[in-house]
Amino acid sequence: MIRLMSAVLATAALVACTEGQPLAGGAPAQASRFYADVFQDKPFDEAAVKVVVSEAGELRTYTLRPCNSGAGVCGATTGAYQVTPDYYVVSGAYPGRTFWLSPGGDGYMSRGGVNTNLAWNEATQ
Repeated sequence: MIRLMSAVLATAALVACTEGQPLAGGAPAQASRFYADVFQDKPFDEAAVKVVVSEAGELRTYTLRPCNSGAGVCGATTGAYQVTPDYYVVSGAYPGRTFWLSPGGDGYMSRGGVNTNLAWNEATQ
């Protein structure tokens, strides 16, 4: 409830400061990134991540966990990750697959030039 009130107050302040006029220069993306940074879970914040994706008509799960003192992400093998403004991109942890994890628990997996929606959540031990 407190987060909701903060978001409402921030929106009201933004509208008041701009006199109701739209912001220039990609404001929707900036607002979305601000919301994700403040209110949504990010991959690897607390623990390993479980990923669920449909491949060849079947649900498959993958576990991605930080390794090498946080310098890499491990799955079947040791992979690497980079953080972009909208995604945590994990490659090399599972051969032929790149995981694009966005804050909040969604994203997509690239395999063989095909992108498939996915869901992720922090793994429980």
